[in-house]
Amino acid sequence: MTITRRKFLKKAGLAAGGAIVLPVIIPSCVKGANNRITLGMIGTGDHGINWNLAAYLKLDDCRVIAACDVDSTRVKKAKGIIDEHYKNNDCIIYSDFRELLENKDIDAVQISTPDHWHVPISALALKKNKDVCCEKPTLTIEQGRFLSNLVAGSKKLFQTSLEDRAVP
Repeated sequence: MTITRRKFLKKAGLAAGGAIVLPVIIPSCVKGANNRITLGMIGTGDHGINWNLAAYLKLDDCRVIAACDVDSTRVKKAKGIIDEHYKNNDCIIYSDFRELLENKDIDAVQISTPDHWHVPISALALKKNKDVCCEKPTLTIEQGRFLSNLVAGSKKLFQTSLEDRAVP
């Protein structure tokens, strides 16, 4: 099943009600679980759960299959939300993002970690052949140039989540 970018963006915008910039990662041909984009959440604090995860769970074309956080309380909370939403116990949890990135069943990741982790995790995710959506990804111009060059040299998609531009 192929999902067009336009169709996915339209659904994403409707799911968000236009109030939040919804994280969107769209490969041109989706071959994830149940013909959906399979997603791993990296960082399950306030933004990770209440903004990003909540938005992804509204989408039919996406399935969150994993969550990762160094804080075991946070990642267990995310797992509970994910499992409750899908009415199963399938969400895989990780304490190390590198282990999550090794999971071949994950098509894309949402990075909602503290700012200093955005570029290193994005870079490794791209190298591991994952599409990436990352909150305000860079702290410096040098980091931005490094990441831009890495994205340009890959065949993966990268999206910046700039929630501060869309939320009052």
